[in-house]
Amino acid sequence: MYRHFFKPLLDFILSLLAVIVLSPFFLLFTPIVAIAMKGNPFFVQPRPGKNGRIFKMIKYRTMTNAKDENGNLLPDADRLTGFGKMMRKLSIDELPEIFNILAGQMSIVGPRPQLIKDLVFFDEETMKRQSVRPGLTGWAQVNGRNNVTWEHKFELDAYYIEHMSLWLDIKILFMTVFKVFARKDINTEGMETAEDYGDCLLREGKIGRVNYDNKLLLVKQINKNKNYNVVINNQSNSKQCENGAKNIWIINHYALTPSQGGLSRHFFFAKELMARGHNVRIFTSSAIHNTDINMIGEDEKVTFKNVDFEGVHYTYIKCGSYKGNGFGRIKNMLGFALSIRKIWKTYKHEAPDVIYTSTPDLLTP
Repeated sequence: MYRHFFKPLLDFILSLLAVIVLSPFFLLFTPIVAIAMKGNPFFVQPRPGKNGRIFKMIKYRTMTNAKDENGNLLPDADRLTGFGKMMRKLSIDELPEIFNILAGQMSIVGPRPQLIKDLVFFDEETMKRQSVRPGLTGWAQVNGRNNVTWEHKFELDAYYIEHMSLWLDIKILFMTVFKVFARKDINTEGMETAEDYGDCLLREGKIGRVNYDNKLLLVKQINKNKNYNVVINNQSNSKQCENGAKNIWIINHYALTPSQGGLSRHFFFAKELMARGHNVRIFTSSAIHNTDINMIGEDEKVTFKNVDFEGVHYTYIKCGSYKGNGFGRIKNMLGFALSIRKIWKTYKHEAPDVIYTSTPDLLTP
């Protein structure tokens, strides 16, 4: 009864009262943050909520948007200001999340909302933490916060979900007040900011680089679909299609190999499929790689050429060269599509059981 009725009701009533009481503070403090951060005082970021539904969590900004000469954001430690550190120590940066609670996206007490980048690395057991609304504070927050291992943090979240009650929530709220004044466990020891879960797994050698890169591809699709489960269900359906599939084709006119620079996600995707025991061939346009004449030659009868790169079979299809994104590109892509039909018979002995097109973000055939 408490979990499904009284807790959501208390969240709404208490967050509404908090907004009313703290409105003078927000009106006075928000401009100060804007001046200190030299711009937008709020940091809004997509986070996974209950059942994997994505919502926009709002916080006070504690880091600037300073970039290097190449336009890339500087490391967190270089962007975290003294004023931002003060807000983090007092947990003032978290106060705007009250509006997320009022909107029903968060709870006052619950597992903290992690990054979508963290979520894609969760196993089935860890995903149970998404069965409840994320909280402003939680059992893991008052038992180590950011200065505990990820594994222990997940264990604490699981304990809370299993033992959720009014008295436990009250206990956590009192412990939170003590933690805020004690200013303990704000950062991971030796780090200015907490390490992402996937980065931790990669650093500790618990996952490989290919698996790590493929997981990050899912983040874009989760943001696009606004729901983690939609993406994962699609991925599951894709894997079911792969079951029993011997030959898999990846068709994309802009599929690069690592030796050619740029995004080589198709190559790494192919390597993962091969590791699962599939035969994989990538069809791509030679014109994209400036190999139209050099690789395939001038013989008009020769319309494609096969090249192996680290065990991955590439078929470069001759297409007219182009520059820019105008008519030339459209002509190239149409030529690429027509050529695929022409050479289909050449590979009828290895006819595909599954075909992937465009970017394999969703791993959907």
